[in-house]
Amino acid sequence: MGRFGKHKEQRYRQQFEKQFDFLTFNKELTLSQGSGRYAIAFDPSYINKAGKHTPGVGYFWSGCANRAKWGLEIGGLAAIDIDNHTAFHLEAIQTVVDKERSLSDWYANVISDRQSQLLGISPYLIADAWFAKRSFVDHLEKADILNDQVETYALITGNLALEAKMSASMSDLVKLNNNQFVMKVQEVVVESETHLDPLLNDYGVNEGQLEDLKNDLDSFCALQGMPRAYQISSAVATKNLDELFKQAHDTLQKLDKAMKLFKRRDANFYNGYLAARVVVDN
Repeated sequence: MGRFGKHKEQRYRQQFEKQFDFLTFNKELTLSQGSGRYAIAFDPSYINKAGKHTPGVGYFWSGCANRAKWGLEIGGLAAIDIDNHTAFHLEAIQTVVDKERSLSDWYANVISDRQSQLLGISPYLIADAWFAKRSFVDHLEKADILNDQVETYALITGNLALEAKMSASMSDLVKLNNNQFVMKVQEVVVESETHLDPLLNDYGVNEGQLEDLKNDLDSFCALQGMPRAYQISSAVATKNLDELFKQAHDTLQKLDKAMKLFKRRDANFYNGYLAARVVVDN
């Protein structure tokens, strides 16, 4: 631009360094020029980039190559004009992930951070089928583990109604549609909170595990354009070491009883657990 434009390179660089609210600008343009009936579209796009020092560079999915490739990625937000059969670009956000935040968490935050602006255009979000469950499937094991812990409690205490509620497997959860999926995970949370004392004391459940699941469910809801199910504080009360050791000892004793469920279901797993417990007891 400095070579072919009317200004020097320095002026272009200085102007590009300034912040500009593209989302608000494009939103107003869309609302003033469009038909009034919109849906929000979100789609990440791969950009080829060699080298290792560019901020945000990493492995991202390339639809053209049908595999993950080294490069950059931008998440494109657009307003689809339903009546005019066109779309208005809203914003492009570079994908930047790190060890503390997964790719699915990043996508969810892109939507939730702009939720008020996007809702001013449309309450509907359209995205690739990958987003239907993938943002939460990465963390689905958390729901499945908690579900199994509550189910174990129900089996041991003879609570047949609770056992029936908690009988869903991980594959069952994946098959649910979005609304059913959220309702099922909320049911697991509700039943865990209802029976929290025995679960905390005897079945290895901890409050951090429960709040982590709630946070994941909130991320999933935000990505789907649904209201957040919970507003969770990340702070969890700490306990002293003596209390933690006592809790671990009590938990292992109760776990011994729970493992008897696998004596017939999976003898190899049960025998392996017994062998490991001998080492722990020594």
